[in-house]
Amino acid sequence: PKETLDFELKQNTIGNLKTFHHPCFTNHILYADLIFDLPPIKESDLPYLQLFVSLLPELGVADRDYRANLKYIHAYLGEFNASLRLYPQVGNPNLLQPAFGLKAKALSRNADKLFSLFNDTCLACRFDEVSRIKELILQVHTLEQNKLNKNALSYAVGLSLSSFSQSAFIGEKFSGLSFFSFLKNLVENLDERIEEVIEKLKALQKTLFHCDSPHLILSCDDAQYKSLADQKFYGLTSLPSKQVNPWKAYKITPSIKQQGYEISSPVAFSAFGFKTTHLPSSEAPALSLATHLLENTYLHKKIREQGGAYGSGANYNPITGLFYFYSYRDPHITSSYQAFNESIESLSKGNFSDQD
Repeated sequence: PKETLDFELKQNTIGNLKTFHHPCFTNHILYADLIFDLPPIKESDLPYLQLFVSLLPELGVADRDYRANLKYIHAYLGEFNASLRLYPQVGNPNLLQPAFGLKAKALSRNADKLFSLFNDTCLACRFDEVSRIKELILQVHTLEQNKLNKNALSYAVGLSLSSFSQSAFIGEKFSGLSFFSFLKNLVENLDERIEEVIEKLKALQKTLFHCDSPHLILSCDDAQYKSLADQKFYGLTSLPSKQVNPWKAYKITPSIKQQGYEISSPVAFSAFGFKTTHLPSSEAPALSLATHLLENTYLHKKIREQGGAYGSGANYNPITGLFYFYSYRDPHITSSYQAFNESIESLSKGNFSDQD
């Protein structure tokens, strides 16, 4: 169609629950997200928060241990996981509306099982399974170790941008080199620190599942939504609620200095990041277009063809206003950094054609 389709989003309030329903055909599959505003979290607890999200779907709930709960999930659900989202606001990249949530999907006939799992996870997650928690932490650490070289570029990018915005700063704590180092230090003394870790996880559970006007986002047809609403989402509307304080921004450290880390690789993964303008600035579209020009008129030739790297490029996020150059599996560091700077100079002089 020439005209963009309008997908209606219906909003409603039932008990302390705000529902957002997109009526659509899903072939009798229910898609559900239960979202909580993220309350203030200490900066030192951010790695524990990421760990909490990683462990949560793999633990038991209520009277089911982790084995029974995994069997329950495999029997009745097609997906179940937890997530963290920062949601930087358009026009102010340092204004976040971060959220923690549960996500699941199931056949319509198993909707009661899905919402029962949401309830049990909110109220009675099994952080008493000490051996299971230790096993999962070791698994996460091993996975991160095995992916060190694969994640090297994202670590470099995260570090290069981490002093420029709230979302970049927090994102680096969640999934960057900071989290890798946190896991490494934790595993070195896991037996001595496991009780401390479990207390942190229990405290986060109480903080995150505050049930203060949580949002339930549903994709299903109207008939199924009406049936779920009549059932009051199988107890989800009556979860005990407590008022929480709004999210608070962190004091960001000064600009990151140039730095390097040695890894077991004969090639480098490099990033050069800086802060630019963001939407709604009229320069944002030009900056977005510039990434393609920089890659195809200068960087590829200098870094890939002449330098022998597997690849390089430029990236710009118009929401956050952050811009960075990168190269990966690169046998050079200094010459690639020089190429980043030279590409800006070349572009500013208009060294590109109308065809480009």
